Amino acid sequence: MLLSPAKWLLSSPYAWGQLRNAGLAARGIIGGYTDGRFGLNDTVKRAQFAKMIVNTLGIEVGTSTTTRFTDLGAPDANGYPHKFVQAAYDNGITYGTNTAQTLFAPGNQIRRDQVISMIVRGTNAVFPGRLADPAAGAASLFSGVGDPHGANLRIAEANGLLAGLVGMGAGWNVTANATRGEVAQMLWNFIQGDVPASEATVNSDGSGDFPTLDAALAAAAPHTVINLGPGIYTLGKTATIRTELELIGSGMEGAKATTVQCAGTVVDVQSTFFSARDIRFVSTATTGGSNVIQALDARLHLEDCYFTGGSRTTERTGYGLTLQGASTAGVSGCVSSQNEWAGIGVTDTGTVTLEDNECSNNSNCGISIFKSVSATIRGNTCSFNDLYGINMRDDSEATVENNQCSDNHSYGISLQENTRATIRGNTCHRNGLEGIALAHDAQATIENNNCSHNMSGIGLYQSAVATIKGNTCTFNSYSGMDFQDQSNATVQNNTCADNTQDGIVVHNEATATITETTCTRNGLDGIGAQDHAVVTIENCTLTSNKQCGVHFSDWSSGVLRHSEIAHNTWGICAREPATAAIEMNDLHNNVHDYF
Repeated sequence: MLLSPAKWLLSSPYAWGQLRNAGLAARGIIGGYTDGRFGLNDTVKRAQFAKMIVNTLGIEVGTSTTTRFTDLGAPDANGYPHKFVQAAYDNGITYGTNTAQTLFAPGNQIRRDQVISMIVRGTNAVFPGRLADPAAGAASLFSGVGDPHGANLRIAEANGLLAGLVGMGAGWNVTANATRGEVAQMLWNFIQGDVPASEATVNSDGSGDFPTLDAALAAAAPHTVINLGPGIYTLGKTATIRTELELIGSGMEGAKATTVQCAGTVVDVQSTFFSARDIRFVSTATTGGSNVIQALDARLHLEDCYFTGGSRTTERTGYGLTLQGASTAGVSGCVSSQNEWAGIGVTDTGTVTLEDNECSNNSNCGISIFKSVSATIRGNTCSFNDLYGINMRDDSEATVENNQCSDNHSYGISLQENTRATIRGNTCHRNGLEGIALAHDAQATIENNNCSHNMSGIGLYQSAVATIKGNTCTFNSYSGMDFQDQSNATVQNNTCADNTQDGIVVHNEATATITETTCTRNGLDGIGAQDHAVVTIENCTLTSNKQCGVHFSDWSSGVLRHSEIAHNTWGICAREPATAAIEMNDLHNNVHDYF
């Protein structure tokens, strides 16, 4: 199956391959923690494993949270754990923990023998005949283990499901709690041995196993891989994917490109796993709304694909790729361009990793993240979009790092409405408004970004809060940094130089603490405080600005200490009714030290 390496920081006696962990994560089976760890030695709860095994086997779960088990508590917004525990029961994977089969003990740690029995039972139910019985008289580490798990242990052993487990041998305790690492190894062993039910080849000239892609999709069994040769494949209708499927093309661009097109939404993935690589997907819709690829409560892995032609008529159309509901996805090396809303959009409660994609020339934004989504957005190019390079809204959270967000009509990176993010190492040039902008109570750590030739490099508005460190904001047409509207900024070790007006301007009741920052060669002031702003300035270098090194005006107030203020027309301007405590600064070579 098509899998790409994860980049978790793993530490364990296991020889964990990056490929294994990425495969499980892309399928929505098991992922790492937000701090980058996989947690190999952490234990697993019974409810957690019910979801893992159901997703591993590709069992479709419905929307109902009705269950026979009475001890599951209240389901979460996505129906967890009820949908998964009941699906496991319905498929003979679990019988619960009591004779009446009404209790499941969802919060208990699951044991090794229980994990193995659930894998074996589930495989036999969903893929009958997949697991072979042990050969008669075959030696087994588990020959002395009785019911209810002994037979399943011996079947798992004979079929390689226990390969790679550390400490496997005569002393391996089958009733010990299983760790996340052990569970990941056993599920990966299952997937590695999961030969697709079918594999097909389709060519654009009608040769191959099926005359058309439509025919191949209609005949696809679970876990099918469809290989597509170069050429154009026109679908008669949207490809609705409800069972695990992989499409492999010959390239997304150039003479050997594989193009899959439809006069509407091209691919619609519903509550299953879908993987594609090396394919150009095109919506040719001329009437009505369309997305190129859309997914609901699905698990996607997309690599080196092209998405273009999404048509906008409703708020959920016009995307190159849109992920809705509780979808999870890994998207890398893809291009999403010339869509009527966004290149990639993720909404509701999804979890995504977007790496090394190009999302440019879209009518609204390159990447759109909103409604409680959790995202890692790394190494993407989001440029020449009509509004935003990257736009986050509505309680979403993300790590946004090492992206190129330039030449967008409005903002390079925009956070609004209670979003939270770490914004690190990005390049935001030549955007029509701010390179990076926060508004409406957004919160962020903004560090080591380069924001040049925008209107302002970094802007905070409408009660936004940010820690801003190590950034370079230069040659912007207004200010290097602009803080307004009761926003709150902690600013340390930045460079704001060669901006048309101020290096940093704080106004409209904003608050800022600015330390160890250099503001030089700006067209007006190094740092300006206006309109009831409150500013503390310490240990800064404020030099060669055309007007003032520091300028307090219009009822602003603050503290200015321990800073070098030199080669400005005026070193310090403090005009009534502004008030400031000014002490122990080094003023020299200004035309006038004070105004």
